[in-house]
Amino acid sequence: MDMSEIYIKMSDCKEVQDQDCGGLYKMGTPFGDVLFYTNDEKGCSDDVWLPRQDEIQKMIYGEGASRITYPLLVDWDEFMRNPYAVHPDQDAVYAGRKVQVLHFFKTFEQLWLAFYMHEKHQKTWDGEKWISVDNA
Repeated sequence: MDMSEIYIKMSDCKEVQDQDCGGLYKMGTPFGDVLFYTNDEKGCSDDVWLPRQDEIQKMIYGEGASRITYPLLVDWDEFMRNPYAVHPDQDAVYAGRKVQVLHFFKTFEQLWLAFYMHEKHQKTWDGEKWISVDNA
């Protein structure tokens, strides 16, 4: 399970938090951030829900996520093949170019969350925030 700072940042948006169904949360305290699990439908208003990969798949496909279908694979394949965004850690190889998602994200949770945001909300992660695909 991804509990990195970048995944917490990616998950901390209305589109994800409105889907909240219990699970892993990040809560800020005076002593720093604490990660905890809850079975509640919603955490406190300041908590950030961190969805697991299977939870993200349900957000995209509902209960049908447990069954692989051809349209699902076509959508996934298209997402994986198309240039995604300009990589935030630019170097001579990527300088100013969009890269595919496999070069952009470090975990499957990040990858599936990006797929969810692209498919359901037409947004792309730019390394800092979600932006409209039209602005990418």
